[in-house]
Amino acid sequence: MKKYLIMALTAMLLGGAAASAKTAQTASKGKADAPATKQYIGGSFSLWYEAGQNGSSGAFTAAIVPTYGWNFNKSWGIGVAAGYERTFTDGATVNSAVLRPYARWTYLNTSRFHLFLDGGFSLITGSVSNSGGGSSNGTLVFKFGVTPGLIFDMTENFSLVAHVGFVGVQAANDNARAAGYSRGGGVQLTPNTLDFGLIYNF
Repeated sequence: MKKYLIMALTAMLLGGAAASAKTAQTASKGKADAPATKQYIGGSFSLWYEAGQNGSSGAFTAAIVPTYGWNFNKSWGIGVAAGYERTFTDGATVNSAVLRPYARWTYLNTSRFHLFLDGGFSLITGSVSNSGGGSSNGTLVFKFGVTPGLIFDMTENFSLVAHVGFVGVQAANDNARAAGYSRGGGVQLTPNTLDFGLIYNF
């Protein structure tokens, strides 16, 4: 009788241990598969010089754009960038405010590198001031399209981010065109579309 009782107790203990292990494994898998919601703040900067033609002095542009974003999971997120851009052209200075809301699709994730596409629009509005103290003219530029990018995770919280290229359309009013902006659409892969930044994930 004792023999059968011991065997029954042993079977119950083994069954309970197996069930506990399976439950723990399922919980661990569910936790690993659960989407990781993460916010980030940071910003990007860019510097660009374009040589002039026919004796003009060219143009130099500097921009700094703080960013806030929210990743819903490893593939999708949203964000907004808002900042300041200044361009020195031949005899004029363009001061602009920049607004860029976007949706981000991350299509490749590794342990440290992430490739993504930012889709949305950019609104650049400002004024042109002549070096001789002339009146300011309002500028307005609107862009709609997709910008490729790359993120490199330095640590769990800090990451480097870069954008390069643009696929979409751009519209500009006459004052903006006179200041060097253009109208058009298509694929743009030039150095002046390159910017670098740092973000803090939390």
